Amino acid sequence: MSDLLNGVTVVELASWTYVPSAGVVLRDWGATSSRSKTPGAATHAAT
Repeated sequence: MSDLLNGVTVVELASWTYVPSAGVVLRDWGATSSRSKTPGAATHAAT
């Protein structure tokens, strides 16, 4: 899409399922992202 954020690294520390969508948008703009999940944490679905 765009390389506006080329060279930027984003680390996601969210545990809710709808929050990681921000990382997807930033990747679309050229950022590199990685997600960190807490071991044993429950996954919550948005209702």
